[in-house]
Amino acid sequence: MIVPTMSPEEIFEQMERDFGSVLRKSLCFSNLKRMEMMRNRLKRQTLKTRYKTKLHNEWNIISRLTTESIGLSYYIESEDRSGKIAYQIGGFAQTDAMLMLRYNAHFFSRYREREELEHISPNQVVARFFKNNWENKAGVTEVDKSGALIVNYVFKEGVGVGAMNAKTGITTMRTYLPHFMLNNKQKNRAKHIALEYEEMCKIAEDDQLWEKMEKLLTQEEMKEVATKAL
Repeated sequence: MIVPTMSPEEIFEQMERDFGSVLRKSLCFSNLKRMEMMRNRLKRQTLKTRYKTKLHNEWNIISRLTTESIGLSYYIESEDRSGKIAYQIGGFAQTDAMLMLRYNAHFFSRYREREELEHISPNQVVARFFKNNWENKAGVTEVDKSGALIVNYVFKEGVGVGAMNAKTGITTMRTYLPHFMLNNKQKNRAKHIALEYEEMCKIAEDDQLWEKMEKLLTQEEMKEVATKAL
């Protein structure tokens, strides 16, 4: 079970151990809900479910469903002395390697302040951020003095700035800027990152990645998890 006293590397290792079962759960859940959606003649739907693993970690799974595709995002909530934090697992379009994003309390404080969300609780702030910004497009913009890669994550609502340790694959998100606060240079950078990321996705051919993930599931596993999800 993930606890605040664990190092980022230990947390990442545990999330990687969890991820196979989380992936199975999310694919079965999303396929079932997508079939329901199509029977009801809906074109798109965004759903959230929770899944507790054998390691006692409670994952939040966001499924963005359309008639043609399934988009998935995963995160775990936690707390430290400064407040609410979260861990998200994902990757760059350029590589199949697993990466972890750590959103600290300062990041969520800036998000709450700059999106004018003081009227809602910290828990609701975290839930809203991931619901509205389940997809991100990442690009490395510079290298700081410590050797960390400075990465900009372009979200629907704004841009997150983080520092990534290239050796561990762990990014600590440092701050958040809504789109309306960006200056012209920052807007152009965000636009360039989004376009470059989309191009890399085309090169990587997302369909092949989904094929790899679905190979993890046997027909029996699909039926078993689908039955439990009902």
